[in-house]
Amino acid sequence: MNVRTEEIVPIIVTGALVSGQILEFDSTNHEYVPLSAGVAAGILLEDVDLNQDTAMALVGFAGEYEDGEVTFSDDADTELDQLAELRDAGIFVIERTDT
Repeated sequence: MNVRTEEIVPIIVTGALVSGQILEFDSTNHEYVPLSAGVAAGILLEDVDLNQDTAMALVGFAGEYEDGEVTFSDDADTELDQLAELRDAGIFVIERTDT
C-alpha cells in the first residue's frame, strides 16, 4: 500500500514551475523553492503559473512516487544525489516495469 503525505504549501515563484520539480525549503521565508543549492524536501505535484506569486500548491513530502512523476537533473551524479536526498526525506522514487 502506497501512503503518501501531500500538503498544500506556499511556493516562491520566480518562473513557471512544472509538476515533478524537486523543491527545497527556504527557512528564511518559510516557503518552498525549486531545488538549487539546498536539500531536497518535496516534489511539486501541480503546475504553478508565473502569475501566482506566492503560490499555494500541492507538494508531496513522503511516500512512493513513480519516476515519471519526478523531474531530475540531467547530470547522472546530481540525479543520484537527488534520489538520496529524497529518500532521506521519506520520498521513494520507484521505476515500474511491465512484465
